[in-house]
Amino acid sequence: MNKLCFCSTTYGGYGIVRVGSLIPESYLLFVCPPSCGRHTSINAIQQKYKNRISYLFFDEHELALGMVEDELCNAIDELLPQIQRPKVFLVYICCVLYLAGFDEQSTIDELKKRNPDIVFQICLMNPVSADTKRPPGLTMQERMYALLDFSSSQLNTLNFIGNNVPINSNSEIYEVLNKCGVTETLHVSDQPSFEEFKRMGRSKWNLVVRPEAILAAKSLSSRMDFRFVPVSYDIIQIREQYEEIFSMLSARCYLEAYEKRVQEAINKAKDAVGKKPIAVGASAVCRPFSLARSLINYGFVVTDIFGKDVVPFEREAYEWIRTNAPKIVIHDTKDPAMINNIGKCGIAEIAVGYDAGYFSGAESVVDLLGDEGMFGYYGIELLMNLLIESVSHPKDLRKMIEAYGLVA
Repeated sequence: MNKLCFCSTTYGGYGIVRVGSLIPESYLLFVCPPSCGRHTSINAIQQKYKNRISYLFFDEHELALGMVEDELCNAIDELLPQIQRPKVFLVYICCVLYLAGFDEQSTIDELKKRNPDIVFQICLMNPVSADTKRPPGLTMQERMYALLDFSSSQLNTLNFIGNNVPINSNSEIYEVLNKCGVTETLHVSDQPSFEEFKRMGRSKWNLVVRPEAILAAKSLSSRMDFRFVPVSYDIIQIREQYEEIFSMLSARCYLEAYEKRVQEAINKAKDAVGKKPIAVGASAVCRPFSLARSLINYGFVVTDIFGKDVVPFEREAYEWIRTNAPKIVIHDTKDPAMINNIGKCGIAEIAVGYDAGYFSGAESVVDLLGDEGMFGYYGIELLMNLLIESVSHPKDLRKMIEAYGLVA
């Protein structure tokens, strides 16, 4: 990180520890100084996995003398008799351990020697790598899917990876994939056991619908073909994404009926929203600039975007906004000065995402975080319905944040 960052109360959802909790029959141990455990411990309580996580705290003395590796192995020996024995044990090490040269391999070897019936994996809670090509969110997914079993012959099944919440069951993606010969789609959260999770390694294809899993997909590409199709709310982009999917599957089907239904949903939302100004937040979607452009092209009025980071697959949409909608204000929500602007940024009456609602003070807030449940044409339909709902039945933002379980 190259500067001090402000972290608002709308930040959260799936940190890397909660992502690990998606693996069935897993147990989590966070090795860190006491202050580092606050956020994850509260999140574990709110998201109901507190009985599957423990903490091993260390101090400067133990770190300087290189005692942590031995203490970790001994602590796990003490912990295992007190819990239901897991099939997989994830050990999260914090950034100061990483910087101090934590010996991953020897620790894993010792843990396997003591507990040969358990699969151990080291995961990196390493915020100092956030600005690199291997930030914590990406390395977590890479190490999670490295646990799959690739020894069996492949099946005509497809894994959705990167999205921590399954795509809505009403999405057309399932019907499209079925028509193209995919016999089953798999997601980590649907697997009832660790053995079933490992069998995701039999799939021929990975569909990466959020950028967090791009490293994992590349690591597995020698075994599984993949396409990176980050959730979009742009009809043209979605059509292009389906062409990518058809190319991967060597099969195709017609999409016209889905596009027609989407246009009807857009028209209905425009009638409900009218010309009310809209703010788009990066906490809601992974493509805020693309979403802003899409809303403008659909006939909505966008005045603000909350989130200044421009990832490569958003560069073209960002430049379009700068050229074609220069009056849109792009806010850096990580700027510490934003603490003085909470509830006072811009003129939006509708906010897409908690961060946009938090900073703009908009009365209507679209209840969406991290593209959860979204994909394809049906994702646009859902978004349009959420826009209508936000206007017709406004909800209190604080209650929405508390209901989701974000950590303040």
